[in-house]
Formats: sequence, structure tokens, C-alpha cells
Amino acid sequence: MFLQSTSYLTKVQNHISRVSFSWYPFLGSNSLQFLLMSYALTIQDHRLRHIEPTNPLFIQPLDNLGRPLVLNIFNRENYDNWKRPVILALSAKHKIAFIDCSCPRTNSTSPWLTLWQRNNAMVLSWLVNSLSENIRNNVLYFEITLEL
Repeated sequence: MFLQSTSYLTKVQNHISRVSFSWYPFLGSNSLQFLLMSYALTIQDHRLRHIEPTNPLFIQPLDNLGRPLVLNIFNRENYDNWKRPVILALSAKHKIAFIDCSCPRTNSTSPWLTLWQRNNAMVLSWLVNSLSENIRNNVLYFEITLEL
């Protein structure tokens, strides 16, 4: 894979060394590693693609699968109490586009496909983990957030 290329890793390390990590002490090593991998995946063909923080494909350093999206678990009886916090949380994370059709899957030749797949998987994981076990078992193998 392209991450194993020494010239690629050298470019990433050189660029990262110029980035200010003044907030680094507040991040655990896993969060920093996640941030660096997110950054590394935005580089393709040795060109840095700039992604605005408001773009749904941008992954914030604290966006990770270990943090629950909402505290309320959907169990078929609390839809309204579950839906509103989910929409607010996804909106705050700029990921609502994955459930309202405004960020459709890119084609297989797009340089953005990897980022779209990672973000889709993250949103799908957040949603699946906010469902009760009975419901989760029925939707566990959906591959696109819109299917859910």
C-alpha cells in the first residue's frame, strides 16, 4: 500500500513537523495517531489535498469510533427522543450530509473515495452503536449510511 513508501512517509513526517501541535498535550496517543493517519490519507500522489473543516469528508481529531454519538439508545419506543440528538450531533460534526443525500458516494476513480468510505464507515458505526441490540442485529451488515 502507498503508506509503506519511504518517500511518502518522509513527506508526511516533514510536513507534520511544520504543523503546530499546541493542543497535543490534550490528546492521547491514539487520538494523535488517528489525526496523523487522517492527515496521511489526505495525501495522494504526493500532492496535499486541502479539506475545509466544514467539509463532510474532514475528520476532526476527536471524531472516533470510541465516543458514542448520543447517549439515548434507540429501542423502537423512543424514536423522537433518539432522532433529535442524532441529527444535532451529526450536524455539529458536519456529517449530516451522509444521511440527507447531500454527500453521495463518489465514483471508484475519484481521489476522494477513500475519505468518503472512511467517513461513511464512521457515521454508520456511530448510528449502529446507537441502536438497541435487537435492531442492531438487523442492520449490522448495511454498507452505506443511506441504507440505514
